[in-house]
Amino acid sequence: MNRISIIIVLIITISQISAEELRPNYNDGNGTIIFERKENNISELLRKCVVDVKIGDLAKEEERIIYDHYSSKNKIGVLEDDAPAYEKRASS
Repeated sequence: MNRISIIIVLIITISQISAEELRPNYNDGNGTIIFERKENNISELLRKCVVDVKIGDLAKEEERIIYDHYSSKNKIGVLEDDAPAYEKRASS
């Protein structure tokens, strides 16, 4: 019984060590880990996410503002009108 417990503990330990080394490599694309921190049993992980947004020309000016957080007033960008791209597709 004691021998089986030792073997199980060794298998679990080896699997934990190997799982840490086998992290996926996203080649600096979406999902790449930008920041990681573990402190007081709390893990923080920040991943890269790049998204192309096409909104046409229907959004009002105040609806085009991008904030850094949904409850913040810190403006980080403004969506541009991409209506000409839609007009080209519609005429083809």
